[in-house]
Amino acid sequence: MREVVIQQVSLGANGGLRLRPSPIGPSGYKYIWRAAMSVRWDEDDAELYVAYASGVPDITLVEDFRLIVSAVASEYGDRLVFSPSTVFAGVPSEVIALLRCLPT
Repeated sequence: MREVVIQQVSLGANGGLRLRPSPIGPSGYKYIWRAAMSVRWDEDDAELYVAYASGVPDITLVEDFRLIVSAVASEYGDRLVFSPSTVFAGVPSEVIALLRCLPT
């Protein structure tokens, strides 16, 4: 399994989690939707996020993270990992602590 560093973790306009992985190629994770887990790829921002049917998050940020990591592993065989240089933008410190403790 290839390790891909998460460059940035942020909150989207709807309050959901967004992950920006290191570049993996010209198309990024454009076909992530095939994992059928509601995870999508934003080509403009090169970020992964969960698409909610209602448009607003109905799961926690930690659950968002787990879903994104699982979809990437399932569809691409990549393991998303944090590095010391991962930036957390607008993410509450208690959520950052929880995310850093989770296995990826």
